[in-house]
Amino acid sequence: MRDTAKPRAIPTALGVVVLLLAGALLHARIAFGTKIWESGALSDTDSYTRLLRVLDLWHGGRWFDPVLPWIGAPDGLALHWTRPLDILMLVPGWIGVLAGAAPEDALYWSAALVCPVLHLLACLAAVWAARALWPADWSWLAGIVLLLDVPSLSYGGLGRSDHHTLILLCGVVGLGFAARAAAGRDSAALPAGLVFGLGVWVSPEALLFALPALAACGLLWLRGAPAATGARMAAGLALVIALALPLERGAATMLLAEPDRISVQHLALAVAIWGVFVLAGRLPAGLGLPGRMAGGGALSALAAGTLLAAWPELLHGPAAAGDGELGRWFVNATQEMQPLRFDSREALLRSIGLAGGSTASALALLLAFAHAPRDAAWRGAALVVALAIAACLAAALHGARFTADLSAPAAMAGAGLIPLAGLLAGRVTVLLRLPAMLAALAIAIFAPMLAIARQGASTGDTTTCDGVAIGRGLAGIAPAGHAEAARSAPVLLPDAADLGPILAFHARLRLVSGPYHQLGAAFADTRTAFGPDEAAARDVVARRQAALVLVCPGARPPGEAWPAGGLRARLLADDPPGWLEPRPLPAALHAAGLRLYAVR
Repeated sequence: MRDTAKPRAIPTALGVVVLLLAGALLHARIAFGTKIWESGALSDTDSYTRLLRVLDLWHGGRWFDPVLPWIGAPDGLALHWTRPLDILMLVPGWIGVLAGAAPEDALYWSAALVCPVLHLLACLAAVWAARALWPADWSWLAGIVLLLDVPSLSYGGLGRSDHHTLILLCGVVGLGFAARAAAGRDSAALPAGLVFGLGVWVSPEALLFALPALAACGLLWLRGAPAATGARMAAGLALVIALALPLERGAATMLLAEPDRISVQHLALAVAIWGVFVLAGRLPAGLGLPGRMAGGGALSALAAGTLLAAWPELLHGPAAAGDGELGRWFVNATQEMQPLRFDSREALLRSIGLAGGSTASALALLLAFAHAPRDAAWRGAALVVALAIAACLAAALHGARFTADLSAPAAMAGAGLIPLAGLLAGRVTVLLRLPAMLAALAIAIFAPMLAIARQGASTGDTTTCDGVAIGRGLAGIAPAGHAEAARSAPVLLPDAADLGPILAFHARLRLVSGPYHQLGAAFADTRTAFGPDEAAARDVVARRQAALVLVCPGARPPGEAWPAGGLRARLLADDPPGWLEPRPLPAALHAAGLRLYAVR
């Protein structure tokens, strides 16, 4: 579908300016709805956790220390996040401090703005990446598709500091290079691997892009393409991981295997894939398809068997790093970890909103084959994108968070959906061309938005636990300095366990729990502490060194429901046991039913 002879109808400079302006206006319009500059609230708990982590680093925290002291008291949380996004937040924050802003303010706005900037960069990158498949005129639609994509807007909105948008950017750029490499441009293979390696440094989730691209190189080798393409791509992946390990982990833990954070496991995986391609390239040149399948299959099986013998948990992915209570407490209590479902009206609307547009965009690859015969180069590029869509869609069916990854290859494919719909309809009659293009536009972009709007309106949010208001109401209890509070602030045990990072930031208190897969035991302790067994509750309070206990009528239980007749019910009814002493709260919080108690 690439048409290099046809002049571009849209000048590049004009297209860039229009896309950036449209994106900035869209994000500003969404921000008007959230009123972040009035509330001072970031979008979600992950954003607060990231900001706390960056503030710790600013105030003298150690680069190689992954422990966040604010969550998982008293020991803290050994967070699986890595440093690339921290750097992207620290640099603008440092510039703001040089301009005279307070560090907390400068880093707060750096946290609030980093994802919109990354989202707009990903939209521009999608335009470039889509040109591996479609004419230059069409490629601008990839930027529009990604700009209006529901998961990308959600993770890339103002007030969000989340590594998903950085993964998205790495995925788009990496797939753009990989598609060009698969189309026969050998010089693109190494850059593809390098960008994928940067993505894996951000999060092993980026393997959802890297592995399908490498698999495409393997399938093309079966059909006679050189194995050197896959070898170069795997070498780039291994090179960045090898350089990132000492930068991220330091010498002390560089050889520690962790499935949810860049580690020696991922380096071994990249080196093993590189070895498979190198050895495959040395197989006899005269082998036909059956011989290549046998030889390549044997090499792949040997590499996979060696890796699994060393680390059987590789089959479970990053989830293998969760503690023993992960499945019961964390996954079931976190919406983005839930699979896409279709068993109710609300579940169907949510699934259409998150993955419907991407799935519709993927149909462009099928329409392209129906439109005209393809050359081998186009088929290679399309294979990379198609396998990435398949991998990300399979992951999204397992956990909704992966719909943000699906958006990257779907945007590349989606650039061809609207023009191809018009071309195919025009073959029947020219009168169908415009309706077909409008229908494709509606299905790929506006139907998911409408589905999310309808789903949001039907479910609503009935919680009365406003983390920002609670955190500000508790401010003043902890020591004034950030570093001092991180070391010696009182430990708060709230029943709203998933609000931990928000309360930690606004109140500068240390919290028992937070919504992270290493804290399943903390979720279980929270449930026990507010249950009917008072001796067990006191044991949790003592082990967690809690000095304060907070209850909120709208707190979401860590599990299906709160235990009946437990400590939580007593505290909400102003009937505390003798070892808890009531503490005053601001009038608005007290009127909302919240109660704060100090441990005697």
